Amino acid sequence: MRGSDYLSYTLADLFRCLEAGIRGFLVWDEGLLMILAEMRRQGKIPKETALKVSVFTGHANGAGANVIQNLGADTLNPLPDLTLPMLAAVRQSIDIPMDLHISIFESQGGWYRVWEVPEICRICAPCYLKQEPG
Repeated sequence: MRGSDYLSYTLADLFRCLEAGIRGFLVWDEGLLMILAEMRRQGKIPKETALKVSVFTGHANGAGANVIQNLGADTLNPLPDLTLPMLAAVRQSIDIPMDLHISIFESQGGWYRVWEVPEICRICAPCYLKQEPG
């Protein structure tokens, strides 16, 4: 998020979405996550609002994943190219579910990990698997 104005605009959009009944948001900035988690804690946004941290935040290790969890994330999308041992290390650092790309289109790197799904699920559960079109 570039600048305080953009942060304010994003929060205004989020409140419009909440008024429309939306209760889950993909968050791509740690500062925004911190603000939203605190607002949820204070009851300024509904307690059931899910805060999912985007792959675009670039988290790739257990320490960063733990920071995200401590800031109030409900799920984390780690980088899609992490090896199985790296994913296992992230899992050992957090309790929240992981959102994991098993297939992603060429313009985003072209990852295809479908054959690893059983092992990914074994070492990363609880997790959600994501398949991007393309």
